[in-house]
Amino acid sequence: MIKGSLHQPKRGKMDFLLGFYHGNFKSLILLTVLCLWNCAGVEEQDILNFDMSLETGTSGIESGISGMNAGIDQSHMTMAGMTAGMTTAGMTTAGMTTAGESEAGTQIDCGELTLCGSICVDESNDPQNCGGCGRTCVIPNASASCVDGQCLLNECQRSYFDVDQDLSNGCEAFNDCVAGESCMSSCGSEGVSECVNAQSQCIPPAETCNLQDDDCDGSCDEDWQALNCRVGIHRGYGQGEHIYSNELNVVSNSTHRLEFENYFYLAAETLPNSRPVFYCKTSANKPFLSTQTDCGINRAPLRNLGFWLASPECGASPLYHLKLSDDRDFFYTTSANERDHAVGLGYQDQGVVGYIWLP
Repeated sequence: MIKGSLHQPKRGKMDFLLGFYHGNFKSLILLTVLCLWNCAGVEEQDILNFDMSLETGTSGIESGISGMNAGIDQSHMTMAGMTAGMTTAGMTTAGMTTAGESEAGTQIDCGELTLCGSICVDESNDPQNCGGCGRTCVIPNASASCVDGQCLLNECQRSYFDVDQDLSNGCEAFNDCVAGESCMSSCGSEGVSECVNAQSQCIPPAETCNLQDDDCDGSCDEDWQALNCRVGIHRGYGQGEHIYSNELNVVSNSTHRLEFENYFYLAAETLPNSRPVFYCKTSANKPFLSTQTDCGINRAPLRNLGFWLASPECGASPLYHLKLSDDRDFFYTTSANERDHAVGLGYQDQGVVGYIWLP
């Protein structure tokens, strides 16, 4: 066992170490490292009192030195190697913080969370630690989120679009398309711009009742039933006269019987090139239809039935007008064959009075 004298003249700590361990290079290295870590409080007496028996190994120094041999190169020593050696020997430095401990040395309990460095995180929804510590959700030209430990693309930045659905390149396509602006559709209606796959498209509006193909499907006002923009006109007959009305009880009663329900349709509201249709009666109380506000005979109309067109538009069909002499009956038909048959019965052909829609 190597001992040093307590009565040696006062020297510096490094001088003392060099003198105390001359000839034992490995022991000198060990104590030098210890002093470098915590030399402020080391006195000569502390070193002498430390059990440094190289023969029995009771102080564990030999095991420490043995462990350090793996990290010490006689010609080039590294701190990493010496630290590895000391760790093998079971020695730790005072004041060092280990994983899972705070700076004060207290173990951090994260519960169901995960300890990443010195903070507790939820790896299932933390964009900075998504599915693992330090795994950040960064998607080019987009905002990102973390859901169930997976990075997801939230929204592309303005003028960028995700065309290939590849998360690695994010919103890779650039286009200055601006959604929500007014535009002209392919069928001439006023639509709204929409950005689809980084390309600007004009989305046509929903169909309305305006005699136009608004939604560019090749049909005009095809949703009229859902929009309730046409009114059905019923046809009845009785007492030698035909009668037309939008009310069933007018054409089906004790004096008239119903011939056709919703025989034809009129527009419920005024349209371009439309004419109002009034239900009128002559002085002899004979019903007829007129587009004039005084029924053409200086009599007020009984009601407004709707509107027919002055020309065939949007699928409208002609309505033929006939009458008997002395205005005994006013007859309106949608059939050219029935018109011709009525002429054979003595009715006078008055031509096309307007254009209506068939059921």
